Amino acid sequence: MAPEVPVVPDGNGCLHFAEGTVMAVMAVAAGVYYGGDRGRPWLTVVGALAGLLVFIGTLAVIRGDQRDRERAREAGDRARAIAAEIAAGGPRHCVDCGDAFPVEGPTAS
Repeated sequence: MAPEVPVVPDGNGCLHFAEGTVMAVMAVAAGVYYGGDRGRPWLTVVGALAGLLVFIGTLAVIRGDQRDRERAREAGDRARAIAAEIAAGGPRHCVDCGDAFPVEGPTAS
């Protein structure tokens, strides 16, 4: 009998978005605060740029996690299909010679 393939869980895209938004707002707020407190208005611009970069990074992380989950789901689907084929005793195909041969099930080694 073929081993069971686990299902890929859903991710936390909303949680990542909330975290990234909070960090971006904090960077902008720190730039505005220190720009006004120390009399250096260029710190406001630096804070805004840092906040923008943090937000862009957050979107990249969310997109990467989503792609990884999709790839894992596709791999799991392929593994389940192969496991079902092996369990049903369907023929396997040899890539090198092009022949098909039946599978009696997994062998214990």
